[in-house]
Amino acid sequence: MAAAMIHNVHVAILVAAAATAVLVVKSQAARRIFDAILNAIVSRICFIPSVENGKNIKGPAYTFPDGQMKDKFFRGREMSYAWSEKYGSIYRIWAGSTPEVVLTDPKDVQALYSHASNHTKDTTANIGWLFSQLLGQAVGLINGNRWTKLRKTLDPLFSHKQSLQYIDDFNTSAACYAKSLDQYALEKREADEDDGHFVVNASQALMRFPYYEVAKLFYSNLTQYEIDRLWELGQLFTEVFAGAMDGGINRSPLTKLLNRPSWQRTRSYIEQWEAFTHESVKRRVDAGINDPLVSLWQQAAEEEIDRQEVLHTLAESLFANLDVTTHVISSCVILLADNPTVQADLRAEFSRHAYDVVGYLGRRDTLLHFCLLESLRLQPVPAFTLPDKPPRERIIGGYRIPKDTTILIDSYAINIRNPFWGPDSRRYRPNRFASIPSQQLRYNLTTFGYGSRKCLGYNVGDKMVHALVYQLFSQYDVSIRPDMKKKGDEQFKRDGGNWLALYDVELNVKRRV
Repeated sequence: MAAAMIHNVHVAILVAAAATAVLVVKSQAARRIFDAILNAIVSRICFIPSVENGKNIKGPAYTFPDGQMKDKFFRGREMSYAWSEKYGSIYRIWAGSTPEVVLTDPKDVQALYSHASNHTKDTTANIGWLFSQLLGQAVGLINGNRWTKLRKTLDPLFSHKQSLQYIDDFNTSAACYAKSLDQYALEKREADEDDGHFVVNASQALMRFPYYEVAKLFYSNLTQYEIDRLWELGQLFTEVFAGAMDGGINRSPLTKLLNRPSWQRTRSYIEQWEAFTHESVKRRVDAGINDPLVSLWQQAAEEEIDRQEVLHTLAESLFANLDVTTHVISSCVILLADNPTVQADLRAEFSRHAYDVVGYLGRRDTLLHFCLLESLRLQPVPAFTLPDKPPRERIIGGYRIPKDTTILIDSYAINIRNPFWGPDSRRYRPNRFASIPSQQLRYNLTTFGYGSRKCLGYNVGDKMVHALVYQLFSQYDVSIRPDMKKKGDEQFKRDGGNWLALYDVELNVKRRV
Protein backbone atom coordinates (compact mmCIF):
# COMPACT_ATOMS: atom_id res chain seq x y z
CA MET A 1 0.00 0.00 0.00
CA ALA A 2 2.87 2.35 0.85
CA ALA A 3 4.43 1.63 -2.54
CA ALA A 4 1.15 2.45 -4.28
CA MET A 5 0.91 5.74 -2.39
CA ILE A 6 4.47 6.66 -3.34
CA HIS A 7 3.72 5.79 -6.95
CA ASN A 8 0.60 7.98 -6.95
CA VAL A 9 2.54 10.90 -5.44
CA HIS A 10 5.29 10.53 -8.03
CA VAL A 11 2.85 10.43 -10.91
CA ALA A 12 0.86 13.36 -9.55
CA ILE A 13 4.03 15.46 -9.29
CA LEU A 14 5.05 14.49 -12.80
CA VAL A 15 1.69 15.33 -14.29
CA ALA A 16 1.56 18.67 -12.48
CA ALA A 17 5.06 19.50 -13.68
CA ALA A 18 4.16 18.54 -17.22
CA ALA A 19 1.00 20.59 -17.14
CA THR A 20 2.96 23.65 -16.00
CA ALA A 21 5.62 23.10 -18.62
CA VAL A 22 3.15 22.62 -21.45
CA LEU A 23 1.31 25.78 -20.46
CA VAL A 24 4.58 27.71 -20.50
CA VAL A 25 6.01 26.22 -23.67
CA LYS A 26 3.31 25.48 -26.22
CA SER A 27 5.32 24.43 -29.29
CA GLN A 28 4.81 20.94 -30.71
CA ALA A 29 8.52 20.23 -30.49
CA ALA A 30 8.48 21.07 -26.78
CA ARG A 31 5.46 18.84 -26.24
CA ARG A 32 7.22 15.92 -27.92
CA ILE A 33 10.23 16.42 -25.68
CA PHE A 34 8.08 16.57 -22.55
CA ASP A 35 6.17 13.46 -23.66
CA ALA A 36 9.41 11.57 -24.24
CA ILE A 37 10.78 12.55 -20.83
CA LEU A 38 7.53 11.71 -19.05
CA ASN A 39 7.22 8.40 -20.89
CA ALA A 40 10.72 7.39 -19.81
CA ILE A 41 9.99 8.28 -16.19
CA VAL A 42 6.51 6.75 -15.81
CA SER A 43 7.60 3.63 -17.70
CA ARG A 44 10.36 3.21 -15.14
CA ILE A 45 8.07 3.86 -12.17
CA CYS A 46 5.37 1.53 -13.55
CA PHE A 47 7.80 -1.23 -14.54
CA ILE A 48 6.27 -4.55 -15.62
CA PRO A 49 9.14 -7.00 -16.21
CA SER A 50 9.34 -10.03 -18.43
CA VAL A 51 9.90 -13.23 -16.45
CA GLU A 52 12.33 -14.42 -19.12
CA ASN A 53 14.64 -11.44 -19.58
CA GLY A 54 13.53 -8.72 -17.16
CA LYS A 55 12.71 -6.25 -19.90
CA ASN A 56 9.78 -3.89 -19.53
CA ILE A 57 6.51 -4.75 -21.22
CA LYS A 58 5.97 -3.24 -24.69
CA GLY A 59 3.29 -0.75 -25.61
CA PRO A 60 2.60 2.69 -27.05
CA ALA A 61 4.41 5.58 -25.37
CA TYR A 62 2.73 7.76 -22.77
CA THR A 63 1.55 11.12 -24.10
CA PHE A 64 0.42 13.94 -21.85
CA PRO A 65 -2.24 14.17 -20.52
CA ASP A 66 -4.52 11.29 -21.60
CA GLY A 67 -2.21 8.60 -22.88
CA GLN A 68 -4.27 6.23 -25.07
CA MET A 69 -7.56 6.72 -23.18
CA LYS A 70 -9.42 8.37 -26.06
CA ASP A 71 -8.13 5.88 -28.64
CA LYS A 72 -9.26 3.03 -26.39
CA PHE A 73 -12.84 4.31 -26.36
CA PHE A 74 -13.35 6.26 -29.57
CA ARG A 75 -11.18 4.14 -31.91
CA GLY A 76 -11.33 0.85 -30.07
CA ARG A 77 -11.78 -1.48 -33.03
CA GLU A 78 -8.98 0.05 -35.09
CA MET A 79 -6.58 0.20 -32.16
CA SER A 80 -7.34 -3.38 -31.13
CA TYR A 81 -5.91 -4.58 -34.42
CA ALA A 82 -3.08 -2.02 -34.60
CA TRP A 83 -1.76 -2.46 -31.07
CA SER A 84 -1.98 -6.24 -31.13
CA GLU A 85 -0.13 -6.41 -34.44
CA LYS A 86 2.61 -4.07 -33.23
CA TYR A 87 3.09 -5.16 -29.61
CA GLY A 88 1.97 -8.79 -29.45
CA SER A 89 -0.50 -10.75 -27.35
CA ILE A 90 0.12 -8.80 -24.13
CA TYR A 91 1.07 -5.13 -23.97
CA ARG A 92 0.60 -1.95 -21.96
CA ILE A 93 -1.30 1.24 -22.78
CA TRP A 94 -1.82 4.38 -20.69
CA ALA A 95 -5.03 5.89 -19.34
CA GLY A 96 -3.68 9.21 -18.23
CA SER A 97 -0.59 8.25 -16.24
CA THR A 98 -2.10 4.91 -15.18
CA PRO A 99 -0.71 1.81 -16.94
CA GLU A 100 -3.25 -0.67 -18.30
CA VAL A 101 -2.12 -4.16 -19.32
CA VAL A 102 -4.10 -5.54 -22.27
CA LEU A 103 -4.68 -9.29 -22.71
CA THR A 104 -5.59 -10.77 -26.10
CA ASP A 105 -5.08 -14.52 -25.51
CA PRO A 106 -7.89 -16.66 -23.97
CA LYS A 107 -5.29 -18.60 -21.97
CA ASP A 108 -4.18 -15.40 -20.29
CA VAL A 109 -7.79 -14.41 -19.65
CA GLN A 110 -8.34 -17.75 -17.95
CA ALA A 111 -5.17 -17.30 -15.89
CA LEU A 112 -6.43 -13.91 -14.75
CA TYR A 113 -10.03 -14.82 -13.94
CA SER A 114 -9.84 -18.40 -12.71
CA HIS A 115 -9.42 -16.89 -9.20
CA ALA A 116 -11.05 -13.48 -9.61
CA SER A 117 -13.49 -13.19 -6.73
CA ASN A 118 -11.60 -10.33 -5.09
CA HIS A 119 -10.62 -8.19 -8.07
CA THR A 120 -11.29 -4.50 -7.48
CA LYS A 121 -12.35 -1.49 -9.52
CA ASP A 122 -11.15 2.11 -9.57
CA THR A 123 -13.72 4.80 -8.76
CA THR A 124 -12.49 6.85 -11.72
CA ALA A 125 -12.42 3.85 -14.11
CA ASN A 126 -9.07 5.40 -15.08
CA ILE A 127 -11.06 8.09 -16.90
CA GLY A 128 -10.56 10.78 -14.31
CA TRP A 129 -11.96 12.98 -11.57
CA LEU A 130 -14.98 14.35 -13.42
CA PHE A 131 -16.11 10.81 -14.22
CA SER A 132 -15.89 9.93 -10.53
CA GLN A 133 -18.28 12.77 -9.70
CA LEU A 134 -20.88 11.17 -11.98
CA LEU A 135 -20.46 7.45 -11.34
CA GLY A 136 -17.61 6.84 -8.93
CA GLN A 137 -19.88 5.49 -6.16
CA ALA A 138 -21.96 3.23 -8.43
CA VAL A 139 -22.19 -0.49 -7.75
CA GLY A 140 -19.96 -1.22 -10.72
CA LEU A 141 -17.06 0.78 -9.27
CA ILE A 142 -17.11 0.44 -5.47
CA ASN A 143 -15.33 -2.35 -3.61
CA GLY A 144 -15.20 -4.38 -0.41
CA ASN A 145 -18.05 -4.36 2.09
CA ARG A 146 -19.71 -1.42 0.35
CA TRP A 147 -19.99 -3.44 -2.85
CA THR A 148 -21.16 -6.54 -1.00
CA LYS A 149 -23.96 -4.65 0.81
CA LEU A 150 -25.19 -2.90 -2.32
CA ARG A 151 -25.09 -6.04 -4.45
CA LYS A 152 -27.00 -7.92 -1.75
CA THR A 153 -29.74 -5.30 -2.10
CA LEU A 154 -29.75 -5.26 -5.90
CA ASP A 155 -29.15 -8.91 -6.81
CA PRO A 156 -32.73 -10.10 -6.14
CA LEU A 157 -34.00 -7.46 -8.57
CA PHE A 158 -31.74 -8.72 -11.36
CA SER A 159 -31.45 -12.46 -10.68
CA HIS A 160 -32.18 -14.99 -13.41
CA LYS A 161 -35.22 -16.26 -11.51
CA GLN A 162 -36.63 -12.75 -11.11
CA SER A 163 -35.86 -11.83 -14.71
CA LEU A 164 -38.21 -14.58 -15.88
CA GLN A 165 -41.03 -12.77 -14.10
CA TYR A 166 -40.42 -9.67 -16.24
CA ILE A 167 -40.76 -11.38 -19.62
CA ASP A 168 -44.51 -10.99 -20.06
CA ASP A 169 -44.27 -7.26 -19.35
CA PHE A 170 -41.23 -6.91 -21.62
CA ASN A 171 -43.10 -8.64 -24.44
CA THR A 172 -46.21 -6.50 -23.99
CA SER A 173 -44.13 -3.32 -23.94
CA ALA A 174 -42.09 -4.46 -26.94
CA ALA A 175 -45.27 -5.16 -28.92
CA CYS A 176 -46.52 -1.61 -28.28
CA TYR A 177 -43.11 -0.09 -28.97
CA ALA A 178 -42.70 -1.93 -32.26
CA LYS A 179 -46.23 -1.10 -33.35
CA SER A 180 -45.53 2.62 -33.00
CA LEU A 181 -41.99 2.50 -34.39
CA ASP A 182 -42.99 4.78 -37.25
CA GLN A 183 -42.96 7.71 -34.82
CA TYR A 184 -39.18 7.58 -35.22
CA ALA A 185 -39.34 7.63 -39.03
CA LEU A 186 -36.76 9.94 -40.57
CA GLU A 187 -39.37 11.29 -42.98
CA LYS A 188 -42.95 11.76 -41.86
CA ARG A 189 -45.69 10.78 -44.34
CA GLU A 190 -49.21 11.96 -44.78
CA ALA A 191 -51.93 9.48 -43.82
CA ASP A 192 -53.01 8.95 -47.45
CA GLU A 193 -49.40 8.22 -48.45
CA ASP A 194 -48.80 5.63 -45.76
CA ASP A 195 -47.98 2.28 -47.39
CA GLY A 196 -46.53 0.73 -44.25
CA HIS A 197 -42.96 1.49 -45.30
CA PHE A 198 -40.64 3.92 -43.51
CA VAL A 199 -36.96 4.49 -42.69
CA VAL A 200 -35.43 4.78 -39.22
CA ASN A 201 -31.98 5.28 -37.76
CA ALA A 202 -31.44 2.01 -35.89
CA SER A 203 -29.83 3.44 -32.75
CA GLN A 204 -32.13 6.45 -32.43
CA ALA A 205 -35.29 4.41 -33.06
CA LEU A 206 -34.51 1.62 -30.61
CA MET A 207 -32.85 3.30 -27.63
CA ARG A 208 -35.94 4.38 -25.72
CA PHE A 209 -37.26 0.85 -25.30
CA PRO A 210 -34.53 -0.49 -22.96
CA TYR A 211 -34.29 2.89 -21.26
CA TYR A 212 -37.88 2.91 -20.07
CA GLU A 213 -37.97 -0.79 -19.30
CA VAL A 214 -34.98 -0.45 -16.97
CA ALA A 215 -36.57 2.64 -15.39
CA LYS A 216 -39.72 0.66 -14.63
CA LEU A 217 -37.69 -1.88 -12.67
CA PHE A 218 -36.76 0.83 -10.17
CA TYR A 219 -39.70 3.24 -10.47
CA SER A 220 -43.18 1.74 -10.22
CA ASN A 221 -46.21 3.75 -11.33
CA LEU A 222 -44.18 6.20 -13.44
CA THR A 223 -46.08 9.37 -14.30
CA GLN A 224 -45.76 10.99 -17.70
CA TYR A 225 -43.90 13.85 -16.06
CA GLU A 226 -41.37 11.40 -14.57
CA ILE A 227 -40.96 9.64 -17.90
CA ASP A 228 -40.26 12.91 -19.71
CA ARG A 229 -38.04 14.24 -16.94
CA LEU A 230 -35.98 11.06 -16.80
CA TRP A 231 -35.32 11.37 -20.52
CA GLU A 232 -34.30 15.03 -20.10
CA LEU A 233 -31.94 14.13 -17.26
CA GLY A 234 -30.52 11.32 -19.36
CA GLN A 235 -29.70 13.76 -22.15
CA LEU A 236 -28.07 16.11 -19.64
CA PHE A 237 -26.05 13.21 -18.24
CA THR A 238 -24.89 12.33 -21.76
CA GLU A 239 -23.66 15.88 -22.24
CA VAL A 240 -21.65 16.00 -19.02
CA PHE A 241 -20.43 12.43 -19.50
CA ALA A 242 -18.96 13.49 -22.85
CA GLY A 243 -17.01 16.13 -20.92
CA ALA A 244 -15.63 13.46 -18.60
CA MET A 245 -14.62 11.34 -21.58
CA ASP A 246 -12.89 14.35 -23.13
CA GLY A 247 -10.06 13.91 -20.65
CA GLY A 248 -7.47 16.65 -20.34
CA ILE A 249 -7.97 18.87 -17.33
CA ASN A 250 -11.24 17.03 -16.61
CA ARG A 251 -9.11 14.18 -15.30
CA SER A 252 -8.21 16.42 -12.35
CA PRO A 253 -10.09 18.26 -9.56
CA LEU A 254 -8.55 21.36 -11.14
CA THR A 255 -11.56 21.16 -13.46
CA LYS A 256 -13.38 23.30 -10.90
CA LEU A 257 -10.90 26.13 -11.50
CA LEU A 258 -9.63 25.65 -15.04
CA ASN A 259 -12.71 24.34 -16.84
CA ARG A 260 -15.54 26.08 -15.05
CA PRO A 261 -18.17 25.62 -17.83
CA SER A 262 -17.70 21.84 -17.73
CA TRP A 263 -17.86 21.74 -13.95
CA GLN A 264 -20.92 24.02 -13.82
CA ARG A 265 -22.81 21.74 -16.25
CA THR A 266 -21.79 18.71 -14.19
CA ARG A 267 -22.83 20.32 -10.91
CA SER A 268 -26.16 21.38 -12.44
CA TYR A 269 -26.82 17.79 -13.52
CA ILE A 270 -25.86 16.43 -10.07
CA GLU A 271 -28.21 18.86 -8.31
CA GLN A 272 -31.10 18.22 -10.70
CA TRP A 273 -30.67 14.44 -10.49
CA GLU A 274 -30.67 14.44 -6.70
CA ALA A 275 -33.71 16.75 -6.58
CA PHE A 276 -35.64 14.55 -9.01
CA THR A 277 -34.79 11.40 -7.05
CA HIS A 278 -35.87 13.01 -3.79
CA GLU A 279 -39.17 14.16 -5.34
CA SER A 280 -39.80 10.71 -6.82
CA VAL A 281 -39.21 9.02 -3.49
CA LYS A 282 -41.47 11.49 -1.65
CA ARG A 283 -44.33 10.99 -4.12
CA ARG A 284 -44.17 7.24 -3.68
CA VAL A 285 -43.88 7.34 0.09
CA ASP A 286 -46.85 9.73 0.30
CA ALA A 287 -48.85 7.35 -1.91
CA GLY A 288 -47.88 4.29 0.13
CA ILE A 289 -45.80 2.80 -2.69
CA ASN A 290 -42.81 0.67 -1.70
CA ASP A 291 -40.78 -0.03 -4.83
CA PRO A 292 -37.02 -0.62 -5.32
CA LEU A 293 -36.37 3.13 -5.49
CA VAL A 294 -38.02 3.73 -2.12
CA SER A 295 -36.28 0.71 -0.60
CA LEU A 296 -32.85 1.92 -1.73
CA TRP A 297 -33.47 5.46 -0.49
CA GLN A 298 -34.71 4.25 2.89
CA GLN A 299 -31.63 2.05 3.31
CA ALA A 300 -29.52 5.11 2.59
CA ALA A 301 -31.48 7.11 5.17
CA GLU A 302 -30.77 4.36 7.70
CA GLU A 303 -27.07 4.47 6.68
CA GLU A 304 -27.04 0.84 5.58
CA ILE A 305 -25.75 2.08 2.22
CA ASP A 306 -24.56 5.52 1.12
CA ARG A 307 -26.91 7.97 -0.61
CA GLN A 308 -24.32 8.68 -3.30
CA GLU A 309 -24.17 4.95 -3.99
CA VAL A 310 -27.90 5.02 -4.71
CA LEU A 311 -27.73 8.10 -6.93
CA HIS A 312 -24.72 6.86 -8.87
CA THR A 313 -26.05 3.32 -9.25
CA LEU A 314 -29.36 4.59 -10.61
CA ALA A 315 -27.46 6.86 -13.00
CA GLU A 316 -25.24 3.95 -14.02
CA SER A 317 -28.26 1.72 -14.71
CA LEU A 318 -30.36 4.33 -16.49
CA PHE A 319 -28.00 6.80 -18.10
CA ALA A 320 -24.50 5.35 -18.47
CA ASN A 321 -25.79 1.97 -19.66
CA LEU A 322 -28.18 3.53 -22.18
CA ASP A 323 -25.49 3.58 -24.87
CA VAL A 324 -24.47 0.03 -23.95
CA THR A 325 -27.99 -1.41 -24.23
CA THR A 326 -28.65 0.64 -27.37
CA HIS A 327 -25.52 -0.81 -28.96
CA VAL A 328 -26.46 -4.36 -27.96
CA ILE A 329 -29.99 -4.11 -29.35
CA SER A 330 -29.13 -2.15 -32.49
CA SER A 331 -26.23 -4.45 -33.43
CA CYS A 332 -28.48 -7.50 -33.07
CA VAL A 333 -31.17 -5.89 -35.23
CA ILE A 334 -28.74 -4.53 -37.85
CA LEU A 335 -26.97 -7.85 -38.37
CA LEU A 336 -30.31 -9.63 -38.70
CA ALA A 337 -31.56 -6.97 -41.11
CA ASP A 338 -28.46 -7.55 -43.23
CA ASN A 339 -29.01 -11.32 -43.35
CA PRO A 340 -32.43 -12.22 -44.83
CA THR A 341 -31.76 -15.97 -44.64
CA VAL A 342 -31.19 -15.88 -40.88
CA GLN A 343 -34.15 -13.54 -40.58
CA ALA A 344 -36.37 -16.10 -42.33
CA ASP A 345 -35.06 -18.91 -40.12
CA LEU A 346 -35.80 -16.80 -37.06
CA ARG A 347 -39.41 -16.19 -38.12
CA ALA A 348 -39.82 -19.93 -38.66
CA GLU A 349 -38.64 -20.44 -35.09
CA PHE A 350 -41.15 -17.81 -33.93
CA SER A 351 -43.92 -19.84 -35.54
CA ARG A 352 -42.81 -23.06 -33.88
CA HIS A 353 -42.98 -21.42 -30.45
CA ALA A 354 -46.14 -19.38 -30.92
CA TYR A 355 -47.92 -21.58 -28.35
CA ASP A 356 -45.65 -20.30 -25.53
CA VAL A 357 -44.04 -16.99 -26.41
CA VAL A 358 -43.12 -16.08 -22.83
CA GLY A 359 -41.37 -19.40 -22.26
CA TYR A 360 -39.59 -19.04 -25.61
CA LEU A 361 -38.28 -15.56 -24.81
CA GLY A 362 -36.74 -16.81 -21.56
CA ARG A 363 -34.67 -19.56 -23.17
CA ARG A 364 -30.98 -19.47 -24.06
CA ASP A 365 -30.89 -22.42 -26.45
CA THR A 366 -32.74 -20.78 -29.35
CA LEU A 367 -31.73 -19.14 -32.61
CA LEU A 368 -33.09 -15.91 -31.10
CA HIS A 369 -30.54 -16.07 -28.28
CA PHE A 370 -27.80 -17.21 -30.65
CA CYS A 371 -28.46 -14.08 -32.75
CA LEU A 372 -27.82 -12.01 -29.63
CA LEU A 373 -24.62 -13.90 -28.80
CA GLU A 374 -23.35 -13.60 -32.38
CA SER A 375 -23.93 -9.86 -32.42
CA LEU A 376 -22.13 -9.54 -29.08
CA ARG A 377 -19.29 -11.60 -30.51
CA LEU A 378 -18.90 -9.61 -33.74
CA GLN A 379 -19.71 -6.18 -32.31
CA PRO A 380 -18.39 -6.29 -28.71
CA VAL A 381 -19.20 -3.53 -26.28
CA PRO A 382 -16.88 -1.97 -25.34
CA ALA A 383 -13.83 -2.81 -27.46
CA PHE A 384 -11.74 -3.10 -24.28
CA THR A 385 -13.28 -4.25 -21.02
CA LEU A 386 -13.50 -1.88 -18.07
CA PRO A 387 -10.46 -1.86 -15.75
CA ASP A 388 -9.93 -4.71 -13.30
CA LYS A 389 -7.24 -4.77 -10.59
CA PRO A 390 -6.04 -8.09 -9.11
CA PRO A 391 -5.01 -7.54 -5.46
CA ARG A 392 -1.98 -9.84 -5.77
CA GLU A 393 1.00 -10.05 -8.10
CA ARG A 394 0.23 -12.23 -11.12
CA ILE A 395 2.43 -13.86 -13.74
CA ILE A 396 0.48 -13.68 -16.98
CA GLY A 397 1.66 -13.97 -20.58
CA GLY A 398 5.27 -14.15 -19.46
CA TYR A 399 5.19 -10.93 -17.42
CA ARG A 400 5.28 -10.31 -13.68
CA ILE A 401 2.35 -7.94 -13.16
CA PRO A 402 2.46 -6.06 -9.83
CA LYS A 403 -0.59 -6.18 -7.58
CA ASP A 404 -3.29 -3.57 -8.17
CA THR A 405 -2.17 -3.05 -11.76
CA THR A 406 -5.08 -2.41 -14.09
CA ILE A 407 -5.79 -5.18 -16.60
CA LEU A 408 -8.09 -5.03 -19.63
CA ILE A 409 -9.33 -7.63 -22.11
CA ASP A 410 -9.29 -6.89 -25.85
CA SER A 411 -12.79 -8.00 -26.85
CA TYR A 412 -12.09 -8.09 -30.60
CA ALA A 413 -9.07 -10.33 -30.07
CA ILE A 414 -11.02 -12.80 -27.93
CA ASN A 415 -14.27 -12.74 -29.93
CA ILE A 416 -12.96 -12.65 -33.50
CA ARG A 417 -9.20 -13.17 -33.94
CA ASN A 418 -9.25 -16.07 -31.47
CA PRO A 419 -8.54 -19.39 -33.33
CA PHE A 420 -11.37 -20.96 -31.28
CA TRP A 421 -13.87 -19.41 -33.71
CA GLY A 422 -12.40 -21.09 -36.78
CA PRO A 423 -11.77 -19.80 -40.31
CA ASP A 424 -15.15 -18.06 -40.59
CA SER A 425 -14.75 -16.03 -37.40
CA ARG A 426 -15.65 -12.78 -39.18
CA ARG A 427 -18.80 -14.22 -40.69
CA TYR A 428 -22.25 -13.73 -39.17
CA ARG A 429 -23.41 -17.27 -38.38
CA PRO A 430 -25.55 -17.41 -35.21
CA ASN A 431 -26.13 -21.16 -35.38
CA ARG A 432 -22.47 -21.76 -34.57
CA PHE A 433 -23.51 -21.50 -30.91
CA ALA A 434 -25.84 -24.49 -31.20
CA SER A 435 -22.87 -26.87 -31.13
CA ILE A 436 -20.68 -25.07 -28.56
CA PRO A 437 -21.02 -26.15 -24.91
CA SER A 438 -21.57 -23.10 -22.72
CA GLN A 439 -18.55 -23.87 -20.53
CA GLN A 440 -16.30 -23.47 -23.59
CA LEU A 441 -17.51 -19.89 -24.04
CA ARG A 442 -16.33 -18.75 -20.62
CA TYR A 443 -12.92 -17.48 -21.76
CA ASN A 444 -13.51 -17.49 -25.52
CA LEU A 445 -16.34 -14.95 -25.59
CA THR A 446 -16.20 -11.54 -23.95
CA THR A 447 -19.66 -10.12 -23.31
CA PHE A 448 -20.58 -8.58 -19.96
CA GLY A 449 -17.50 -9.12 -17.83
CA TYR A 450 -16.10 -11.96 -15.74
CA GLY A 451 -16.47 -13.43 -12.29
CA SER A 452 -18.38 -11.81 -9.47
CA ARG A 453 -18.08 -8.37 -11.10
CA LYS A 454 -19.98 -9.46 -14.19
CA CYS A 455 -22.59 -6.94 -15.35
CA LEU A 456 -25.48 -6.82 -12.89
CA GLY A 457 -28.13 -6.49 -15.58
CA TYR A 458 -27.20 -9.35 -17.91
CA ASN A 459 -30.08 -11.63 -16.89
CA VAL A 460 -32.58 -8.85 -17.51
CA GLY A 461 -30.86 -7.41 -20.57
CA ASP A 462 -30.96 -10.51 -22.73
CA LYS A 463 -34.69 -10.93 -22.18
CA MET A 464 -35.35 -7.32 -23.14
CA VAL A 465 -33.43 -7.88 -26.37
CA HIS A 466 -35.29 -11.14 -27.02
CA ALA A 467 -38.65 -9.40 -26.59
CA LEU A 468 -37.90 -6.43 -28.84
CA VAL A 469 -36.29 -8.52 -31.60
CA TYR A 470 -39.24 -10.95 -31.47
CA GLN A 471 -41.80 -8.17 -31.84
CA LEU A 472 -39.85 -6.14 -34.38
CA PHE A 473 -39.29 -9.02 -36.80
CA SER A 474 -42.78 -10.40 -36.22
CA GLN A 475 -44.35 -7.10 -37.20
CA TYR A 476 -41.95 -5.91 -39.90
CA ASP A 477 -39.66 -6.86 -42.76
CA VAL A 478 -36.40 -5.09 -41.98
CA SER A 479 -33.45 -4.47 -44.28
CA ILE A 480 -30.37 -2.25 -44.46
CA ARG A 481 -30.49 0.84 -46.64
CA PRO A 482 -27.76 1.10 -49.32
CA ASP A 483 -24.36 2.64 -48.50
CA MET A 484 -24.56 1.94 -44.79
CA LYS A 485 -21.11 0.38 -44.67
CA LYS A 486 -17.78 2.17 -44.75
CA LYS A 487 -16.09 2.14 -48.14
CA GLY A 488 -13.64 -0.74 -48.37
CA ASP A 489 -14.79 -2.09 -45.01
CA GLU A 490 -17.43 -4.59 -43.95
CA GLN A 491 -18.15 -2.54 -40.83
CA PHE A 492 -21.31 -0.47 -40.61
CA LYS A 493 -21.14 3.29 -40.21
CA ARG A 494 -20.78 4.61 -36.68
CA ASP A 495 -21.16 7.83 -34.76
CA GLY A 496 -17.56 8.87 -34.16
CA GLY A 497 -18.54 11.35 -31.47
CA ASN A 498 -20.06 8.72 -29.18
CA TRP A 499 -17.83 6.98 -26.62
CA LEU A 500 -19.14 3.58 -27.76
CA ALA A 501 -19.32 4.65 -31.41
CA LEU A 502 -23.02 3.77 -31.72
CA TYR A 503 -24.23 2.74 -35.16
CA ASP A 504 -25.29 5.40 -37.61
CA VAL A 505 -27.24 2.98 -39.78
CA GLU A 506 -30.60 3.48 -41.48
CA LEU A 507 -33.10 0.65 -41.79
CA ASN A 508 -35.86 0.08 -44.32
CA VAL A 509 -38.88 -1.06 -42.34
CA LYS A 510 -42.08 -2.40 -43.93
CA ARG A 511 -45.06 -3.57 -41.94
CA ARG A 512 -45.89 -7.25 -42.51
CA VAL A 513 -49.42 -8.11 -43.59
